[in-house]
Amino acid sequence: NFTDTVEVKVIDGLGETNTVIFYGESDTSPYETQTVGVGNKLRQPAVAPTKEGHVFCGWYTSWECITPWNFDDTIGTGFYCIYAKFVAEADYVAASGLSLTTNSFTYDLKDNAIYPLTAKVAPENASETPIIKWSVSDTSVVEITENSNDQIYFKGLKPGTATITATTKDGAYSASCTVTVTDSRSISLPSTSSFDLAYVTAVPLSATLEPSDTLNKELVWTVDDPSILEIKVVDNDTVILNGLKEGVATVTVSTKDGAKSASCVVTVTYSPVTIKEEECVWNGTNSYPLFADIDANYS
Repeated sequence: NFTDTVEVKVIDGLGETNTVIFYGESDTSPYETQTVGVGNKLRQPAVAPTKEGHVFCGWYTSWECITPWNFDDTIGTGFYCIYAKFVAEADYVAASGLSLTTNSFTYDLKDNAIYPLTAKVAPENASETPIIKWSVSDTSVVEITENSNDQIYFKGLKPGTATITATTKDGAYSASCTVTVTDSRSISLPSTSSFDLAYVTAVPLSATLEPSDTLNKELVWTVDDPSILEIKVVDNDTVILNGLKEGVATVTVSTKDGAKSASCVVTVTYSPVTIKEEECVWNGTNSYPLFADIDANYS
């Protein structure tokens, strides 16, 4: 393989334009000059460079000619070199397809993981590396993050199915992976709870999250009537309920992503204190106890 360089120097000039010169086979005789500004895109030269007995295989980001230069990307400040790749005509191998490392994947939200997905041009010794465009059919189910031209990372967001597609920029080839997002987690609370403010003003409440090896375990606690109950979080799966007044309030615990939840109906009561009426005759010296009956309930 042979390469020619295209030097691109962009200087941050507070909005000033910058001159970009593309060089072909000769590094002293430019065949196209562009004027661009920081944050703008380079325009692919209208005329591709030529080299006798060779095939031009595109512009690349390094002299190894592995990653193609994406002319859809904007440029910043600094110094850039773009390399033109040439392959001898006798050695040129045309691309014939595109594939992914997997065509289907089942993602469980309990794992809270990020997985790679890589596109491969066929055959492996193809002379050109095309720009690959990545897309996902439902961004509410699966999120993708591009790592490089030929690789992305994906993460499940909620149960459902989404298709990740890689397509060469010219639209000649594409490949897809169907991602099925499941959620094996379950969360539970006691369905009801009650306590009497005359006996106790605060009680604990704990949630159970299954399975035990769940990594995506962050929980969110809420109460529908904060004038009756106040929630104080002890740890991720346990809270203290402080009773504020008589009434009924519903405490709900949910996974952070909102996929799973459970609720507990809490009844807060207050039993009045009654004094036993007893006739006592005081002799002036002895003391007598006075008892109060408290009818309290706590469960």
